[in-house]
Amino acid sequence: MMRFIYSPTEMTYSVEDSSHEYLRAQLQGGAGRYRSDIVGGSQLVTARWVVDGRGYNYLCAFYRVFKSGVEPFEICLINGEAAAVPHVAWFVPGSWKLEEKRGPMFFVTAQLEIEGPEYCVKDDSWLVAAAGMLGPEWGIYAEKLDSIMNIMLPEILQLL
Repeated sequence: MMRFIYSPTEMTYSVEDSSHEYLRAQLQGGAGRYRSDIVGGSQLVTARWVVDGRGYNYLCAFYRVFKSGVEPFEICLINGEAAAVPHVAWFVPGSWKLEEKRGPMFFVTAQLEIEGPEYCVKDDSWLVAAAGMLGPEWGIYAEKLDSIMNIMLPEILQLL
């Protein structure tokens, strides 16, 4: 699988579900009812890259190679967590364009269809429950626990 080396400019991309993961049925006299529909549906990413001439040559070459075989590629994106992680992606047909050329910089936009990331619901449930008990400052406790478990405890165990 090809790997796309540039992540989109962080301030200029967005992610949205392209298929519904749950359905809602409106009921008379109260709240609607919800049920799961598609698990792990694809998502659409509107992306923008700001690159110099060499970067623009790479982006165009990559896109031409993609179009010749239409095979998925890997790109690192921020989606569902704070860190950029690899995603499987395809360019949405007709969305690739050179939006602007300003001085030595090239502004390229495209829309990507990506496979939704897989998460462990048990881990998510633990995080939600812990944050609910600890309140808005839960991150401080998480950092301290991480330091204890991953730095201090291994050092203590080495001394024993």
